[in-house]
Amino acid sequence: MGCGIPKEEFLFSGCLCCYHTCEINSGFPGLICCTQEYEKCCFAGENCCALKGDKSIENPLPVHFKTSGIDDDKLENELMCQIALYCCTCGFKIPVICCKFKTACLFCKGVGAVPWVDEYVTDYVCALCGYRLWPKPMGCTKPPPGMLGAAGAPPAMSPAMER
Repeated sequence: MGCGIPKEEFLFSGCLCCYHTCEINSGFPGLICCTQEYEKCCFAGENCCALKGDKSIENPLPVHFKTSGIDDDKLENELMCQIALYCCTCGFKIPVICCKFKTACLFCKGVGAVPWVDEYVTDYVCALCGYRLWPKPMGCTKPPPGMLGAAGAPPAMSPAMER
C-alpha cells in the first residue's frame, strides 16, 4: 500500500493505550486553537481555547466553585469539588481510572486511557510517523474501527463535566 498524503483522517502515532490522528486535507481546520478533557487518578478537568463550537470562547465554561452533596455510594462518577473559569475546569473525585484523556488541536486529535475505556481505545495501537503497525491492516490508514476519530465524532463528555 502506497503512503501519499491521506485524503481523510489517519492514524499518525500510537503506543499501546494511546494514539494521535491527523486530518491534513480537510481544508481550513474546523477547530482553531485546542480543547482537552482529562481524568488523572483523582483529578478531572477540561481546557477549552477553541474559537468556535460547543467548547469555545463563544460558549465559555461557567465560572464557579462547587462541592458535591451526594451520598458516598453515588460519588464514584461524580466530582466531590470543582473549580471552573471561562476556559478551564479542575475537580477532585474518587479515582475509578488511572488516566484517560482526549485532545484536539487544529487538524490533530489524541486519546488515551489506562486501563482501556472502550469509547477511547479498544485495542493495542502501534503507529509511527503515519504508518500503522497494529492493529492490522498495516500502512497509512484510518484509525481502527470503534476508536475515537474512526466514526468522525469524539465521544460525549462524561456527565460530571457537562455544562
